[in-house]
Amino acid sequence: ILSVSIIYIIFQNLFEKALELKKFNIIFFYHLAFIFIFLVYTKSNDSDSIKYFIDGSRNIPRDGFFYFGSQFVVVLTSNLINLFKLDYFSLNIVFGSFGTLGLLFLASMVDKKPITNFLSYYFLLILIFLPSLHFFTSTIGKDSLIFLSACILVWCLYDFNNTKIPLLIGSLFLMALTRIYIALPVIFALLFFFPFIIEKKYKNIFYKFYYISVFTLIFLVFIFIKEIFVKAGIITEAEFIFNKIDLNHLWLRTKSSFVATSTANSNYMEMHNNYLFYYFKYTFGPFI
Repeated sequence: ILSVSIIYIIFQNLFEKALELKKFNIIFFYHLAFIFIFLVYTKSNDSDSIKYFIDGSRNIPRDGFFYFGSQFVVVLTSNLINLFKLDYFSLNIVFGSFGTLGLLFLASMVDKKPITNFLSYYFLLILIFLPSLHFFTSTIGKDSLIFLSACILVWCLYDFNNTKIPLLIGSLFLMALTRIYIALPVIFALLFFFPFIIEKKYKNIFYKFYYISVFTLIFLVFIFIKEIFVKAGIITEAEFIFNKIDLNHLWLRTKSSFVATSTANSNYMEMHNNYLFYYFKYTFGPFI
């Protein structure tokens, strides 16, 4: 009750001017309902959220400054548990609130400039209230974080102004920490087109300097490509040494990593004998 109340007050103040109270309440409590639905689901089904909570509770010391993927979720979970003394239920509410926050960003964007096109407007409403989207972003894990970062990114680019740059960078940083192999192509695409969406038109010297910097950054990424792939969990240190710089091997491992992330796990049918849940996840899972 305390977790929900605090999160509600913070979010309500954050979107007080950006979203009508009635719309805010509908989205907040609709997503909250799915957080509790997921908690009921985990009572009789396996879930990564339990693994993240157990690993975070153990507070295993880790080396390094930055953490990526599942390791980042465990470290974040551990810090939240230690800082706020959260139990499993409250921690699910906190992570579920990341999904709520992403939905509120989307809703405020739609509410800011009402869409007159009937089909477009109702398509966005269906997207915001899609049940499976709420289900998979209502628990401890990477889905709520990657969804939040994507929503903030879209909100920043829509009606862009220079004051949004810090939040834009923050969303990309969160995306990189959560799933770096998704963040890299997004960052590169954004870097190439960013001069076309900034507020002012600059002299040619600015664009020349900008693109020189971009290509320098890309060059640096290729220099540290091994560390990036190892940190992302796509390859192991031993695999990289054995295959050296075999780009075909990197491509195959990257491809398998994308497939594993963006498609349903067929083990659900074997684990739960639940075809309904399998096709629910396969059809409506949070694809890349």
